[in-house]
Amino acid sequence: MSMHIYVYGIGVTVIFLVSLFFFWREIQRTSLHEEKIFDFLFVSLISGLLVSRSVFVLYHFSLFKPFLLRILLPLTFPGFDVTGFLIGFFLSLSILCRRNKIDFSLLTRHVVFPLFLMRILLAVLSFVLTLQIAFVPEALLLLLFMWVLTYIQTAIKEEKFPAEGVFFFFCTSVLFTSYVVDFFRIDRVYFLGQKIISVEQVLMVLAILFTLKWWIPFIFSNKK
Repeated sequence: MSMHIYVYGIGVTVIFLVSLFFFWREIQRTSLHEEKIFDFLFVSLISGLLVSRSVFVLYHFSLFKPFLLRILLPLTFPGFDVTGFLIGFFLSLSILCRRNKIDFSLLTRHVVFPLFLMRILLAVLSFVLTLQIAFVPEALLLLLFMWVLTYIQTAIKEEKFPAEGVFFFFCTSVLFTSYVVDFFRIDRVYFLGQKIISVEQVLMVLAILFTLKWWIPFIFSNKK
C-alpha cells in the first residue's frame, strides 16, 4: 500500500511538471506576459484542486467522517471531482483575467491542450496502478477530443470557429467523458438511492446544460 501511494505521488508530480512545461510552451505563442500568466495558472490550479477535493468530500462524506484529517491526505485517501475542478479552475482564471483586463478566450485557447494532456496522463497512471477498466475509455475518449481540438484550432485561424468556443468544447468534452466513464465505476454513489444516475453525474449534467447555452445558439446560427 505504501509503495502504491509512493508511486502514485511521484507519477502525479511528474505529470504536473510535464503539463506546466506545455503550459509554458503554449503561453510563449501569445503576446501575454509569461510570469503573470503562470501566476494565474498556478492560482487557478490550486483553486480547482481545492474545489474538486471539497466536492468529492461532500459526495463521500461517510468515508471521511470517522477521521476528518483524511481530507488533508489526498494521496493516502485519494479523491477529486472533475466537475468541481473545472468550476474552481475556470472561475478563478476568469476572475483573474477580468481584473487584469486579459482576454479570457485567448488564454483558455492556449491552456486547454495541456489540461487535456494532464487528464489523459492521470487516467493512464490510474489504470496502471489500479487496473480499473473505467480509466481505459476515459483516456481514449479524451484522446479523441484532443485530436478534434487540433481541427478546431485550425478553424479558429481560418475564422470558421469563434475563439471562445474552445472553452465550451473543452468543458463539454471532459464532462461528457466523465459522465460516460462513471457508469464503469464500481464505487458509484447513487442519487436518491436510485441505480440510474450517480450523485456526481447530477452535477455533470447541470454543467453540460450550462455549456449548451453556448452550443445551441452557435449551431443554429451556422444553419442560417
